[in-house]
Amino acid sequence: LEAELVIKERVALGLRAQVLRPTIVFGVGRAPAKDSFLHLVATIKTGRYRNIGSGEGIYNIIHVSEVVRAMRALDNDGISNGGIYFINTPISFREFASVVGAATIGKMGGAPAIPYPAAYCIAVFFSALSTVTGRKMPLTISRLKALTDKRTFSQEHLLNATGYRQLFSVDHYIKQVCHEYEEMGLLG
Repeated sequence: LEAELVIKERVALGLRAQVLRPTIVFGVGRAPAKDSFLHLVATIKTGRYRNIGSGEGIYNIIHVSEVVRAMRALDNDGISNGGIYFINTPISFREFASVVGAATIGKMGGAPAIPYPAAYCIAVFFSALSTVTGRKMPLTISRLKALTDKRTFSQEHLLNATGYRQLFSVDHYIKQVCHEYEEMGLLG
């Protein structure tokens, strides 16, 4: 937000700039300990992942190569100055778990589910335990909210303002990254 405010101030002074707001960017290259996408993929592969309810929460993600392509598309003097654009390829957690399962263990189908009320009770317990111990827990209230949130971020403004079109489907990129993780020995 601070960077956007600086850009907005400079645009008012004549700077040519656009703001691109990618959702969760995924791809290889992050330190494994800090790669939350890798951790989710590994959890699905090992069978420890559970959908909350029907798994209809939305995972707002975008592959790093698409972020780069969108940045290039926005580098165009024909686009009105100072625009704000989202880039996103939303997928439900249920679909995500199915794609990852197919890519990592060759098994289509969904992950087992936990009913929301049970997940909420578990999240309350683990959140309290995390506060007391200072340790990360597998399911907290904030993670529960993230896994069940159905908001998406539209990239229509980006599509309408530029010639940008996604090169591959989100499923393709998820499978590609899963295979890259496996080649790197990150999935066991």
